[in-house]
Amino acid sequence: MKFTKKSPLAGALVAVLLLGFGVWACWPRQADIRTFDPSQMAAAETQAWRDYYGKKPLALFSGLYAQGRRQGFSPCDSFFMAYNAGNAARTFQKSRSRQEAMKALPALEKYFRIVRRGSGGKLDPVRAAQLELEWWQQRRESKPVSDYAETVAAAWKEIYQTSDSGVEGAALIRCMMMDVRDSMRDEKMTEADWDRIREGLTQSYTRLKEAVGAKP
Repeated sequence: MKFTKKSPLAGALVAVLLLGFGVWACWPRQADIRTFDPSQMAAAETQAWRDYYGKKPLALFSGLYAQGRRQGFSPCDSFFMAYNAGNAARTFQKSRSRQEAMKALPALEKYFRIVRRGSGGKLDPVRAAQLELEWWQQRRESKPVSDYAETVAAAWKEIYQTSDSGVEGAALIRCMMMDVRDSMRDEKMTEADWDRIREGLTQSYTRLKEAVGAKP
């Protein structure tokens, strides 16, 4: 039997397909944020930095969405995680004071609420968001690497619900890589410099994975 686009059968078929897609996209998954691949995480973060400083919001969103999917979050959760993380980053990037930067906090809290729900974790989304925003601001204020590394470590300890001291070493290496980028800026960065950052971040995430006790 043939049917036109206006036929009831065609409409019903489209509705079923849309419903099926919606169920697939939003059906709850159980993500495990501890079982990440350090080298992959490093590559993703390096690219995120390049997209952020290059002011490429769509590329940043795409990378954040892909990262959520790799971690096991549903397409729906990954979408809203990427949206809120990207929104927070853009809001912070446009801010010129601590008071203006605080406008990024609601989006960060929404992001961490999704992380907690999707991973079944026990993190406090309010505290995680505050710590995340605080190290962003400390870095902008050119605080010593050792200072904002402590805040990064505190954020990671909250996110991964661990007190392992190995997190502090992982955070310090990550912040050292941030300092490499901040000391050179985009106009001076070469591909070799970005490779150096990626390698450093791989070391950082390798130590972090060991600290949170994730199995390979």
